[in-house]
Parts: sequence; structure tokens; C-alpha cells
Amino acid sequence: MTGELIIAIVLLFIVLPMAYAAWIGAPLVATPKRAVRLMIQTARLKPGEIAYDLGAGTGKFIIIGKKESNLDIRGIELPPVLWLLGRINLRLHGISAPVLERGNFFKKDLRDVGVCFSFLMPKTLMKMKAKFEQELKKRSARYFLYVSR
Repeated sequence: MTGELIIAIVLLFIVLPMAYAAWIGAPLVATPKRAVRLMIQTARLKPGEIAYDLGAGTGKFIIIGKKESNLDIRGIELPPVLWLLGRINLRLHGISAPVLERGNFFKKDLRDVGVCFSFLMPKTLMKMKAKFEQELKKRSARYFLYVSR
């Protein structure tokens, strides 16, 4: 009975949320640190400008942006386990402010955001394009997409 309970818990809290995230077009892909640094550098964030990592995973963009350049980079992550790992990782790197929220980035209001970072599947990117155009159109907002080779 205990083994079945453990399997049920793993399925409920780890496998299903990550499968759902992949199904909606936001698979777990670890962005290399070199690519993160290049994207942050290319974004040329201005003082006071907010950047968001859509599908922040373990918080790599937040950590590198804060530690190396003291930037205001925040993140959003859907699967509870990844969100929790991200929060723990941020704490381990000395970042205690609540800069990683749990939720669906399709529902996130991006009107105050200057820069968006993300890795999305092409179909999901097309869905997000309308959201970017609607919510970021009146600003000089930018979005950067990481494409795996």
C-alpha cells in the first residue's frame, strides 16, 4: 500500500503538472547560463524596468540577473514542484524577495513588464504573440526567446 501511495503522490505532484506544462507548450528546458547572460545583456534593461522569465523553472534568469547586474527579473512557473525548487534555489542564492510566483503565464498581466524571456514551442509562441502585442504594444517592451539546437 505504501508503494502505491508514493507512486500516486509522484504522479499527482510531479508528473502530471510537468506533463500539463509541456502539453500547453512550455516544456522543461534548462537554458544554458551562457545563453541567459547573452539574453540579459542584449535586453539592455533600464533602471527600474521589470523583466519576466515566463516558465522560470529553477530561477536561473532571476539569479544571474540579480547577482551579476542587480536587475529586477521576476519569474512565473506552473508546476508546483518546479516552482518550489525555484524558490529553494533562490533562497540558497540569497534572494529572499518573492520574485518567483506560481501560476500560468497565459493569465499573467504583462502590462508593467519591459522584457520577457521564454522558451516556448512554436504553437505556444503563436498564442503568446497576440498577448505580447496586446499587453506590450504601448511600451518599448521586448521579448527574447531561447531556441534549442
